[in-house]
Amino acid sequence: MPEPRAPDHLVIQKVMKKYGSGEPALKSVSLNVRKGEFLALLGPSGCGKTTLLKIIAGLEKATQGQMALAGEGLDAIPTYRRDIGIVFQSYALFPHMTVDANIRFGLDMRGIKGDEADRRVAEALDLVKLDGLSARMPNALSGGQQQRVALARALVIRPKLLLLDEPLSNLDAVLRKSVRVDIRELHERIGLTTVMVTHDQEEAMSMADRVAVMANGYVLQHDTPEVIYEHPASAFVATFVGNPPAILLPVEKTARGYGIGGTAFAPSRSLAAAIDRQNGKPVLLGLRSDRLSFADESGPLTITGEVHSSEYIGGSWLVHVALGEHRIAVPTRARPPAFGKAAHIRIDEAEPLLFDPVTGAKVALP
Repeated sequence: MPEPRAPDHLVIQKVMKKYGSGEPALKSVSLNVRKGEFLALLGPSGCGKTTLLKIIAGLEKATQGQMALAGEGLDAIPTYRRDIGIVFQSYALFPHMTVDANIRFGLDMRGIKGDEADRRVAEALDLVKLDGLSARMPNALSGGQQQRVALARALVIRPKLLLLDEPLSNLDAVLRKSVRVDIRELHERIGLTTVMVTHDQEEAMSMADRVAVMANGYVLQHDTPEVIYEHPASAFVATFVGNPPAILLPVEKTARGYGIGGTAFAPSRSLAAAIDRQNGKPVLLGLRSDRLSFADESGPLTITGEVHSSEYIGGSWLVHVALGEHRIAVPTRARPPAFGKAAHIRIDEAEPLLFDPVTGAKVALP
């Protein structure tokens, strides 16, 4: 975690990237990364996050915009002089070289040899917990060990910035969680400014100090994981971030009050006022499963639906409730209601999320 008032280390200003005559891959992206901070660029495939990483590394050239690292403009500096360490999705290890030679490669390119190189390699191996494996070939290592070699190779040059391009995507689910913790702990120990690209919101939220959520070449929100989860800036961010992600349900004012998919809904006073201000237009109510529970009867901030199925997930149940054509999942530790039974669902938060169904913009409560 960076110091609260740490200076900006990487500054990206109005960067745009266009290939040919098509839609720009990046559309005026501006970001700042503080010294010692771990930033995750999070978004679906094609959102522009990998393009941005390549531009930072110097592997691609921006069509417009400027960047600076540690106060020095990057735009005219070639890739090999940017003092940036990169871990690629494929690890890109040299298969004919030992672990030691792979890690030492960047030092050789910089003319660092002898005792200084030996000391740095030993230090890097210790950092990534690979002591005793320096003589092995890459094909004799597990996926997690290969990933650590790639990290050590990036760290041994003591870069000003570390870039991680989907670093865990080639690992199985169990190993991915273990290595995720290792990378975060390594970051805490050395405090190296890091930018990671990922499409996995769980990785971004658990590893990063701040997250930049991207879509269609834009940064939609750039903040701490907590703020992005609790206060998403748009419907897209709400549904992309969270496990499970937020459920969006259209709420309408009816002759008898308010409803969702033909089922009754009893909003709070402030929520009702926000819906009323839409002048009859529908509004999207954003709900997260961890804020839902069953109630004995209808009341403020409750929705009435019908139980369709349930699944036991170890220590608790996840009950799937139909609200007309819509479905929501409600967690409970008690035995769930039977199929076909009416269920009153309470929203356990003071200010639920509301979004405009056309623009996806957040609708403020009064």
